[in-house]
Amino acid sequence: MLYMKLSGSRRILTAGVILLCVLDGLLFVVLQRLDSSQASDVSGPLYKTLTVEQLKVLAPDPFVYLHNNLEEIVLYQDADGALHLTREAFRQGMIDRFGCHTLAHEIGHHAASEGHFEHIELHISDANINFCGGGFMHGVEGGLAESGHPGFREDLYYFCTLALPVATTYAACYHGAGHAFVDRSQDFPEALQLCDTLITDERITATACYQGVFSEHIERMQREGVENSELLGFCASIRQALQNICALELNGLNITPASTNAVVEETLKICVYNDYPATVKTGCLESVSWAAADRDVWQRGKIVLLPVIFNFPQEFRRVYIVATTNRMKEHLKDGTVNTNSSFCQAFPSQDDQQFCRERILTKDNRAFTHTAFP
Repeated sequence: MLYMKLSGSRRILTAGVILLCVLDGLLFVVLQRLDSSQASDVSGPLYKTLTVEQLKVLAPDPFVYLHNNLEEIVLYQDADGALHLTREAFRQGMIDRFGCHTLAHEIGHHAASEGHFEHIELHISDANINFCGGGFMHGVEGGLAESGHPGFREDLYYFCTLALPVATTYAACYHGAGHAFVDRSQDFPEALQLCDTLITDERITATACYQGVFSEHIERMQREGVENSELLGFCASIRQALQNICALELNGLNITPASTNAVVEETLKICVYNDYPATVKTGCLESVSWAAADRDVWQRGKIVLLPVIFNFPQEFRRVYIVATTNRMKEHLKDGTVNTNSSFCQAFPSQDDQQFCRERILTKDNRAFTHTAFP
């Protein structure tokens, strides 16, 4: 009725306003539908060409983004593409070393799955094998062991014969299988026995499988709140031949990229100043030294020598130097540090400086059996 009472010009003006509002509403609906349509379809092409530069824009937390979308990334870019993306994100400081290892592990798990392992030789390269603590190797090994199919031991051995000639920074095989055996058996003594069923030779031994078993078991103990002193006691309680292997897998006694210098120093002292056997002390010291080096690179871009080391007995300073320089060389290869020439010079002792320089120059990273991550 109000419309009919308006003058002719006013009726025309009012109608025009109403029409504009209707058109504006229709345009909004169309644009919303177009946006939602594009959002639902963007995953395919985006994952197919996803780069580190795009990742910087898309993801406030690159690790979470990659972890949540890894299946699609591998689907569109294959294992090699996903590994390349992970490496570049790590090198540019977008994810820490543990996150890099975790992603590489999951990519390896995919590469070991049915329909993909037949092409595993295509993924054997220096770039894929020798970064982030052998994460890709661990994932392949774990995936094969978890499958439990009748020929998984032969597949594991075949993979090791391909990977070990290429491996330089992580020169051991079957670690991932040890993790998988704990998952399968839910009992670490039984998991150790499963390690003994693997195919071995002069180069391929079950030692890294034992390490994987202890790493998985100790990580579970840590999640249950077991104290560090109890973890050391656990390693000291098993037979002597396995004590050092167990202590190497103390997972850095929970040193993280956010740990302070004070926490790192106290944790290093826990390893050295205790009543447990030397096999446990040295394994613990190596484990914490690796984690401390990773923390330094994440926080500062280089490895820093803490004064607490100066007071350690010489045999433990040497263990620390070997473990830390080994990790330093891994970071140099990963491209996360350029040089660390000042590290050795920081030792007050000339003998320690010389030993440190020799360790950096040598190509042998195997003076102490080492693993990297859970």
